[in-house]
Amino acid sequence: MRRSPGYHIIAVLVFILLETISVFLVYKKSLVQRSRMMYAVSSVTSFVSDRWSSVTGWLSLGRVNRALAEENAALMSENLFLRETMNNMRADADTLTLGDDYKLIPSLVVVNSTGRQHNSIILNKGEEDGISEGMGVVTYRGIVGFVQSVTRHYSRVVSMLDTDSRFSVILKKNGTFGSLAWDGKDPDYVMVYDVPLHTEVSVGDTLISSGYSVMFPYGIPVGTVHSVSLNDGINYELQVELFESFHSLRYVNVIEFQGQKELYGLVGEE
Repeated sequence: MRRSPGYHIIAVLVFILLETISVFLVYKKSLVQRSRMMYAVSSVTSFVSDRWSSVTGWLSLGRVNRALAEENAALMSENLFLRETMNNMRADADTLTLGDDYKLIPSLVVVNSTGRQHNSIILNKGEEDGISEGMGVVTYRGIVGFVQSVTRHYSRVVSMLDTDSRFSVILKKNGTFGSLAWDGKDPDYVMVYDVPLHTEVSVGDTLISSGYSVMFPYGIPVGTVHSVSLNDGINYELQVELFESFHSLRYVNVIEFQGQKELYGLVGEE
């Protein structure tokens, strides 16, 4: 005999009803059964709660990780900023006192080359920081180069390690003038030309900036004499070991000279 689908539904509902009544009667009549049922319900509830907590925790893990990553990035940025500030402060403290007409603009080297004939440096400061073309670039250890071009936020510096660049230097002990240039060989050494034969010069003597330049004031350290040789019997050539290592150049100071534009104007009239 074939029964209609409605018969099965009614049978299921009746079964559920009878089971519910049976459970209720057992719960009401037996303290032991009631206790066991409460324990079972509590266990099921705890299990479901623990699993739900795990699920919600897993679902929120991505959000927590993102928050931690953002916090970590912020801390790293702050750390880099503080490290740069501390290094710049140390560089300023070690730099020679240049006088009231000069201002130092601490900058970070972001690009640097030493293996070419015409090396250059990119700094993280530009027009908005007060930097303009023709400014000298130094560290407390020595001359680095001069600013060639500027954008709003960056500057391009012609490095001392450029075979076309010339810098005016003197021997510190007697003030004898010479012309410094890089010969394109070793980044740790430069050459000083046109030193007169009557000059008293020895290995280990110190050279500094002459002050005969719009870009660099007097007294910026350069290096020490490594060797002395004759040039066609007319004058001396000095090989100079630099104080500053261009291989590890990181923080520099750009020299802002208040009278620079006025001096450039006079030099241009010559």
